[in-house]
Amino acid sequence: MLKWLQTKLHEKKTTERMERHIRTAKGPNLHRLAIAVTMTALEDDLLKEELQKVRADQKDVFLMTYECLIMWAILNGVAAAGVPEATLDDLVNAIRDHLADHGFYKQGDFEKLWEQTYFWMPQFAKPTRDGNYYPAAAFVQVPGAAGLTNSYGPGYTFGTHFANLIQSMTDIGASAGKQHQELWSSTPNLAAMIDPPPSPGSALEAAIEASTVGIVNGYRKIAELNNIPPSRMTSDAMILEIYSRVMTAFKDTAEQRGEHIPAVCVNKIVLKFLCMYEKMPAGFWEEHLDYEIKRYKADGLRPDYKEELHLF
Repeated sequence: MLKWLQTKLHEKKTTERMERHIRTAKGPNLHRLAIAVTMTALEDDLLKEELQKVRADQKDVFLMTYECLIMWAILNGVAAAGVPEATLDDLVNAIRDHLADHGFYKQGDFEKLWEQTYFWMPQFAKPTRDGNYYPAAAFVQVPGAAGLTNSYGPGYTFGTHFANLIQSMTDIGASAGKQHQELWSSTPNLAAMIDPPPSPGSALEAAIEASTVGIVNGYRKIAELNNIPPSRMTSDAMILEIYSRVMTAFKDTAEQRGEHIPAVCVNKIVLKFLCMYEKMPAGFWEEHLDYEIKRYKADGLRPDYKEELHLF
């Protein structure tokens, strides 16, 4: 099932993006993986939606702040694996240099933003008294502390998504850092060797794992709070299969129609099919998915399919 999930859920997005960015990145494996994760995060669908809310003359500041926050999360994870400080400094420079050529970078402003990110994020990454944390607040604090003009403030949808993203980036950094440390400790002469291309797995699998766990946990929490499916009758693997097939079908149809369905709306559509899976006869949800896709192609998206559902 994991192989099927990787193919269906991430083939067109996470996997292809990661592999593409790994090929264009330079340096040792740790650098290439961190760069690939950072660049893939810049192609996040919700980021693109949120960018439309930012004033045109402030988009560069917003995107550079986003880059710095993602860098910090990856670095935080790598550091937790015990990677030496000198290696961390090299990693920061490698990501920054790649962003200067392939991302969003303005000399001077980026360095100011990174300095403030490094100072403020340890505080924003700590849980509050109620056990929650809101790292997206850094989108307001960091540019202001850096002396840059910024009127943007994150809303609930992007804020909760970003909190989950930061945790995923930290987990991926920890995975990459651990592999780096294990490789160096087992190969004393590694510095004199040519670093081979990244092997399958590592940070790529960590990214997929973090994403799939978040999806399952999100639907389980909603089901528990509202006493609705998916119950324990539906396995984690089945939740992911339904999520993948429904998401892919609606997203592909939206592209054919020149439209975009927000991720929070896709979440609600998937929930309807999870309910069908438990309440209707076997195979009904698949037949109904075909029907709904034909209906969407002909008449557009149903009003109740435009409702939002936040998983995180």
